[in-house]
Amino acid sequence: LERDLLVRLPAAYDPRRPYPLVLAFHGRTNSNAEAARYYGLEDAGAEAVYVYPAGVPVAGGYTWTADGDGLAFFDALLNTLAGAYCTDLGRVFAVGHSLGASYVNALGCARGEVLRGVAAVAGGRPYGPCRGKTAALLVHNPEDDLVPFAEGLAARDSFLAQNELGGPGVPSEPGFLGCERYGRADAPFPVVWCPHDIDEGPGGARYPHTWPEGTGDAVMAF
Repeated sequence: LERDLLVRLPAAYDPRRPYPLVLAFHGRTNSNAEAARYYGLEDAGAEAVYVYPAGVPVAGGYTWTADGDGLAFFDALLNTLAGAYCTDLGRVFAVGHSLGASYVNALGCARGEVLRGVAAVAGGRPYGPCRGKTAALLVHNPEDDLVPFAEGLAARDSFLAQNELGGPGVPSEPGFLGCERYGRADAPFPVVWCPHDIDEGPGGARYPHTWPEGTGDAVMAF
């Protein structure tokens, strides 16, 4: 099955220099091009190879699967990109929103020994067994009516167990998302949990499932 990708390279890309690899997965109803626009990851100015894969088209949008096929896709994607671009395989990151965030959470669990960190906005829980450890930034509005808040809490607890971290959490950046960190300030695999109250969507309509403004910068800072 062929899949389309959007690849964004640094302006002064040097094929002899290993770059971090940022894989960004869109949600059910937005394309990879739309996600590349509203995620705002590249606006933070970090030099990296940014890749926006396209999900499998289905009625009403796209899908990602966290089963064997979904993991096989991720493995093939990573292998293809490592062969095409100069990437640092010790700094591979996955980012997603909504269904893309659920996929990212699943990857963080099943491919924790490969991913250095994940960032998921309004994502569902992963299902084990989990392998390795990966830093996790999890953003979820308690009023989300598309992906229940309980799913976000379950994702948090899964990453806490995977990374062998306990509570309670302590206040953490980014403060505008109401975040708390689990793990020491210098912990290599922290979990940052952000139960934010931002519910303004496109056009000012109430939309608790939103990707809050400024989240792209927060993800890249993490």
